Amino acid sequence: GVTMPEDSLFEGVRQVRPGHYVKISDKGISEHPYWTLSFGGGNKYRSMDEAAEHFQELLDEAVKLRLDADVQIGAYLSGGLDSSTVLESMSRQYSEPIESFTIRYSQEAGDESHAAAATAKHFGISNTPVDISHADLVDNLKASVWHTELPVMNSHSSAKYVLSERASHVRKAVLTGSGADEFFIGYTMYSQQVLMEQKRNGANGEVERRLKQMLNRDQVAPGLMPVTGYRKYGRISKLFGNYPYQALRAVVFEKAVRPFLSRDMASQLNCDSSLSQLAERYQAKEKLAGLAPWRASQHMQISCDLPWYISTCMDDRLSLIHI
Repeated sequence: GVTMPEDSLFEGVRQVRPGHYVKISDKGISEHPYWTLSFGGGNKYRSMDEAAEHFQELLDEAVKLRLDADVQIGAYLSGGLDSSTVLESMSRQYSEPIESFTIRYSQEAGDESHAAAATAKHFGISNTPVDISHADLVDNLKASVWHTELPVMNSHSSAKYVLSERASHVRKAVLTGSGADEFFIGYTMYSQQVLMEQKRNGANGEVERRLKQMLNRDQVAPGLMPVTGYRKYGRISKLFGNYPYQALRAVVFEKAVRPFLSRDMASQLNCDSSLSQLAERYQAKEKLAGLAPWRASQHMQISCDLPWYISTCMDDRLSLIHI
């Protein structure tokens, strides 16, 4: 069946849903929302500068709140925009020495340690590269799955497991840039979906050319589906009241994953049934109605991927293991 953020891999065990709290009393156990994701309200800023200024204030406040600790705090730094922005705010507001930690791969492809070192040097902050080999990824994969209690299709959790273990010898708390791509439309899939939507609405051949160019790069961005148009558009739009990218990913992955499954398991794989369950459990028609398709994708990413994958496999549980 479909797995949602409130589920777990253990029978009879549920997780508290994002934006909810649990109340336990002599009357029983009840769950209540304290925050709901909303894209309504329109643009309240008079200019981009005004919006940027307000964002800086909110970011500084968020970082400052997390600097109140009885241990020295470090930071994970990739050299990318997200973690570098957090580190910049941290450098202005934290009086203790800051230590940053960066994964360094033996292969040049995917290695961002040079950019991270340059960023740390710019802010006058110490940077420690954590070397991770293919053997490290393999050797720690089982442990990372055990502790996160969530099997995933890549080795990100294994890499973060090694990074957290080594960083814990120097710092017992770290800030990261995780979650920014979900909130600030950082993933390339959003650009792809905007182009696919333009193509569906009758845009000219330039859109098709840009789509093919996006998919013909030497290194296609992770998670980008190799398609220039929607799949099963009518079926998915009927189920979700929209077309989120997650549904496209499920349709494409179904065909790609079948050759790796046993005959019995492949016979049980039913993408249409899974999409129906997802749409029903997510209350998609109610939540996604009226949103631009890329906004629908963002809504599902923040509500599902962020708490179920990013926070679990990339940060919280892997860090808490090594306290």
